[in-house]
Amino acid sequence: MSGIPTQAELLSLLGLTFVLSPISSDDLPQAQDLDATPRIAVEARLAAVQDGIAMDSGYRCYSASFDLPPGIHLPQELYRVSAPGGAVWDLLVTPTRPHANGVATMCAVFHIEWPADTTAGL
Repeated sequence: MSGIPTQAELLSLLGLTFVLSPISSDDLPQAQDLDATPRIAVEARLAAVQDGIAMDSGYRCYSASFDLPPGIHLPQELYRVSAPGGAVWDLLVTPTRPHANGVATMCAVFHIEWPADTTAGL
């Protein structure tokens, strides 16, 4: 399992199906599962990868948006996100505005430091 996906990595997987699995409270130190939300894995299509607004010039921001299957709605949660091909990341994924047809969407936002040599010309 790698830390976080790069924007280029996500762009190469655009339109493909991922699996979002809520991370069990057993996997988190001192965490408690306080709600009764079913903890099921859900397939979701990577619908968009977009640039975001960075905190400052030393950072880069991008997001990944997923479309859920019709009728499925998930809460904000730490999810184990499994990509086609085997890459897996533990990410905070948050519900976002549904599509006009009611299909629910989820989003992960990434803020990463730019490498020092990249920020020199900015």
